[in-house]
Amino acid sequence: MIGLALATLRAAWTSVLGAFVALALGVGMISAIALVLAGTLSAPQREPQRFAAAPVVVRGPVELTVPGDAASNGGDDEEDGDGPQSVRRADPAPLSAELIARVAAVSPVVEDRTFYAQLADGPADQVGHPWATAAFTPYQLAAGRPPAADGEVAVPEGAGTVGQRVRVLTADGPREYTVSGLTRPVAFESAVFFTDAEARQLSPAVDALVATGAPDAVESAVGPEAEVLTGAERWTAEPAAAEDRQRLLNTRTLLGVSGGIAAFVAIFVVASTFAFVVAQRRGEFALLRTVGATPAQVRRMVLAEAGAVGLTGSLVGCLLGALAGPALADRLIADGIAPEWFSAAPTPAPLALSVVVGLGVALTAAWTASRRAGRVAPVEALRQATVDDRPMTRGRWIWGLALLGCAVGGMVFVARVQPLIATVPVIYLWILILTVTAVALLAPAIVPPFTRLVTLPLAWLPGATGLLARENTLAAVRRTAGTAAPVLLTVGLAVSLLGALDTIDEARTSERERQLATDLVLLPDGTPGISPVLADRIAAATGVEAAAPVPLTVYGFDSGSLRDYDAVAVDPAALARTVRLDVVDGSFGELSDRTVVLTDDWEIPVGDSVDLWLPDGRRSTLRVVALVATGIGTPDAYLAANHAVGGLADEVLVPTEGGDPAQLRSRITTIAAEFGARLADRSGYVGAGGGGTPQGSTAGIAVMLVVTALYSAIAIVNTMIMAAAGRVREFAVLRLTGATPRQVLRVVAAESLLVVGVGLVLAAAATAVNLAGLFAALSGLVGATPVRVPWLLAGVLLGASTLLVLLGALVTVRNTLRGPAVQLVAARE
Repeated sequence: MIGLALATLRAAWTSVLGAFVALALGVGMISAIALVLAGTLSAPQREPQRFAAAPVVVRGPVELTVPGDAASNGGDDEEDGDGPQSVRRADPAPLSAELIARVAAVSPVVEDRTFYAQLADGPADQVGHPWATAAFTPYQLAAGRPPAADGEVAVPEGAGTVGQRVRVLTADGPREYTVSGLTRPVAFESAVFFTDAEARQLSPAVDALVATGAPDAVESAVGPEAEVLTGAERWTAEPAAAEDRQRLLNTRTLLGVSGGIAAFVAIFVVASTFAFVVAQRRGEFALLRTVGATPAQVRRMVLAEAGAVGLTGSLVGCLLGALAGPALADRLIADGIAPEWFSAAPTPAPLALSVVVGLGVALTAAWTASRRAGRVAPVEALRQATVDDRPMTRGRWIWGLALLGCAVGGMVFVARVQPLIATVPVIYLWILILTVTAVALLAPAIVPPFTRLVTLPLAWLPGATGLLARENTLAAVRRTAGTAAPVLLTVGLAVSLLGALDTIDEARTSERERQLATDLVLLPDGTPGISPVLADRIAAATGVEAAAPVPLTVYGFDSGSLRDYDAVAVDPAALARTVRLDVVDGSFGELSDRTVVLTDDWEIPVGDSVDLWLPDGRRSTLRVVALVATGIGTPDAYLAANHAVGGLADEVLVPTEGGDPAQLRSRITTIAAEFGARLADRSGYVGAGGGGTPQGSTAGIAVMLVVTALYSAIAIVNTMIMAAAGRVREFAVLRLTGATPRQVLRVVAAESLLVVGVGLVLAAAATAVNLAGLFAALSGLVGATPVRVPWLLAGVLLGASTLLVLLGALVTVRNTLRGPAVQLVAARE
């Protein structure tokens, strides 16, 4: 049967052209993503920049390691860990004084510090360093001299003049300095240099040591407490390395999700296309059965054809992916997701894997179709060649209902047990996909009642156009469902995902609006954050105690596993006057140096103790004094303000009780300007500072949806061309019965609009289920929240799909109607 399959492909290659195109484009999409993903896994080690001239760099550990018995969580009876556990820190641990002394005993050392220091009109990512480390960096003086007194700084060239007084924003507030020198610009950062003593005062923690002694001696002195870096490894000690690592991790996560989506879309479309191809060739298979072919032989022939199409389509797809991969990498860089230096060159392994995946997709997609082709008897197959009397098979019912049950069950689980999962698009996305897939499988059961309902008025109209469109659609349910599948995929997936993002953002905004108890909010103005000292300055000038919550990362155990938690350090009294916290137990006012407030999902009762590891690695056993309700933007833990050492606040909240609000606004506006902050009202704060989907995630999801939409658009055209090309004899018979070419085109146009309508109804059903599940989950977190549907996007996608369906069908039919109808009928006999 393999020889017969190859001969069939040579003689009737147009019958599988649609499957070939769908597969080649699907593999091209997968291979492009695989190439970029491989690039993130094999990214080269960058050469050190800031520490280019440093012989040896000593850095604190990048992982927090705690003993396994610490998992008991402060004396609780939960299960203990079997051994030490580790988690990656948000920032490397500072070096201890004892370790610095040991290294200094065997080698000359220079203490390095990197901290927030921004000129009043400087870039938001500007940092500060001690001048002593400049000797190991590419920095050079362009004018003046190094800072010699604590009141002097060296600033980048163009940021001032020698002798000028400048204001530098720091975590301890703004300070005035005299410019002693100007440094030539470097590519990797913008820095302000201080004397060693001043840098030590601004940032007491030592981030790294530059050692000039023998590496072996330094490593022996350091021991297991820190890392000794030489050669290219010195790059990992630079601040830019952490940012590059995070961006590569974000790129990898995005591409992992995108790859899964691409594989799903490819399988979805290719399977539909193969099933459609087999359905169109049932007459051919019936003839094979009539001349003695067994069901197994028919299946082998279909699988052989699928294997040949799969191999050639996958090879062509790899060529497309090799061209699209670098372009995708450039798009990720332009959107700020991947690092600027990232590249994705074609490599053999991802391309070979894509070929295997493509071939597997083709064979898998053809397997079910081949079983259906070989299962019918010869006479029965001939009788079913034009009418679908059983469009829903038992397997389709089972899989469709099973996936729908999994999707609904997943939504119920998220809504009742883990509602926060709904706020993580990369996880909740898979539930949305399950719904779309289930609806697509159940589509043949939805098509007949929908078509009868919508087309009922057409049967009453004069003329045969409406009646023919209605009956043709009802007679070919599987064809209608197959051609509507790409419309469902495009509209359903895009509207579900972007509607979910908009709804999550709306819920986050509603939560912030509900929690905010003041109309005076200070937000960063061209700075990465606000010094918490601003709250003290406002209190001293106005007598009003403002809240300056400083975000930080702490570490603790969750069900015996060490993980990181988002926390804030804040004055509890000031926060209580500016934020309406939903305290479910205990008293927030009891927050102190030895206590902590947690969210209720910790499942630790008030009065118990919890072990937390602070950013500097110190273990602290704190008593739980209150539990607050878990929300979308609610931190996992609240600590006392003195735990925020060297941190910046995202906002400063000023109470408005008592006094003259206008006078208070005027006074705090003047003070805030010195700190690089601006005054915002409630609406400005909720809109600008209330959080939202990260820009990188939004851009990444947009890239993913654009790729999916383009692939689905091509699939729409491809499927419509296949459907129209397979109905040449039917159209010719219409011509022989008296229909004009224009009337035939009107029938096809009406059928095409019905197909779009079916796809829209299926997409609306899937989207409604998805957004209803999301609404239930978010309601459990923040109360009833409006569901946002991207109507404009839905309209654009629907219009584009309608246009593609009409063009694909009408252009093909117009070409097939050329020539006398009798010749067309004879050609198909």
